[in-house]
Amino acid sequence: MASKSPPVPTVLENLMTDEVMKRRLLIDGDGGGDDRRIVLLTKTFLSFCSEEPGEEMKNSQKKLVSQINQIEHGHFKTRFATRANQEVKEMYVELDTQVKEEIEKSREEIENSKKLLELAKEHRKHQQEYNALAQLIRTQPDRKETEIKRQKLESELAELKAKQKSQNGQLDHRKRSMHVLMSAISRLQGLINEEEEESRMQEEAEKQAEEEKLQKQLEAASTPSKPVPMEIDDKSRTPLPSSNPGSPLEQITPDGPAISEPHPAGVVSSVPVSPVDPGKEKYEDLSESE
Repeated sequence: MASKSPPVPTVLENLMTDEVMKRRLLIDGDGGGDDRRIVLLTKTFLSFCSEEPGEEMKNSQKKLVSQINQIEHGHFKTRFATRANQEVKEMYVELDTQVKEEIEKSREEIENSKKLLELAKEHRKHQQEYNALAQLIRTQPDRKETEIKRQKLESELAELKAKQKSQNGQLDHRKRSMHVLMSAISRLQGLINEEEEESRMQEEAEKQAEEEKLQKQLEAASTPSKPVPMEIDDKSRTPLPSSNPGSPLEQITPDGPAISEPHPAGVVSSVPVSPVDPGKEKYEDLSESE
């Protein structure tokens, strides 16, 4: 342990020390009075040498001896103060060395403590990890049971792989069969389309032939054999038969020849009567069915 350091002077003590030093300089002059004493001793010695033997010479001698004693006293005092200051200085140097050594030791102890603290933290961390791992291991099943389960799962996996391989083979076979079936369906659909096209073309040809036949019948039916002279009434401007007023009047209509009913002379029927054409009815039936 280091010795107790001297008390640090306060601000008030520093001010008092400065004031005392100022007063000494003002009273004693430069050098704290030593120079003045030496000058006074020199004057007294010169005065003593110039005096004649007698009572005054004895008083000067005593005064000279007293001044010499004062100077010696001051010299011894200064020497002792210097020695004390040197000793105090050495003591403070030694104290400074001790304090530095203790500071260095404290620093080393702090570094060692830090290292120990890091090791303790790491040890505690490892201890916590170990405890957590141990608890996790306790929750897991036994190794033998795990090995049995693993073997069982491997056997099941092998069976599933074999089953998958068999199913893949069946799937490939069915894919090939489906491809063959689709090809056959496609060819069959082409044949059906060709047959439908041939039948449609044949029906169109038959229909066209039927239409041509019907057209010929209509043209034959709409052509008159003999023209009939007509008389026109001046009042109604209606054509009348000239030879036989009571005979039926044959009129040409867009649908074919129309035959009117017998009527008295001068009266014309406004409702034409068309003859029944069996070919035309058959054509209309075919058109409606289409």
